[in-house]
Amino acid sequence: MKKLWKIEWDLYYGKLYGIFLAADKEVKSLIGKELYMGEVNGKHSEVCWMVEDGDIELFSDDEYVISCIKSFGYNPFDYLGEEETQD
Repeated sequence: MKKLWKIEWDLYYGKLYGIFLAADKEVKSLIGKELYMGEVNGKHSEVCWMVEDGDIELFSDDEYVISCIKSFGYNPFDYLGEEETQD
C-alpha cells in the first residue's frame, strides 16, 4: 500500500519540503542514494543530497488523506541520477 511521506532538508539558505506518495519498499530503496536537485536553492546552488535514514518520515497512511493529497513540493524520486535508478 502506498502512503504519504514527507521530506524536510535544511539547506544553507533555506529548506526543501516535499510530500509524496510511495510504498515502504520504495522509500527504503532511496536510503544511501544521491539526489541531484539542481539549482533549487538559487542560481549556482547545485544542491546534491545523500538520503540518510530518518530524512524521510511517514506523513499519513490514512486513505482519505492520501486521496486528497497525492503530492506537494519536492519528490525525491524525481531527482535520482541515471546511475541511481539502475540499481
